[in-house]
Amino acid sequence: MTTRKGLCGGQYKPLKEKDITQIHETSLRVFAEVGVQVNYGEEEGGQDAAGHGRGVGR
Repeated sequence: MTTRKGLCGGQYKPLKEKDITQIHETSLRVFAEVGVQVNYGEEEGGQDAAGHGRGVGR
């Protein structure tokens, strides 16, 4: 059985840089307008939306 070589690593780019930028900017706008709630790690103190530790018992 023979195998064909594919593209060298990092060569496959399904999106253009401008497409990635547009997706990123749109996601930031959606988060700003709609908001997002992160509940991960609340039992251990977790972090607030800005990434600051809340600490246990605060």
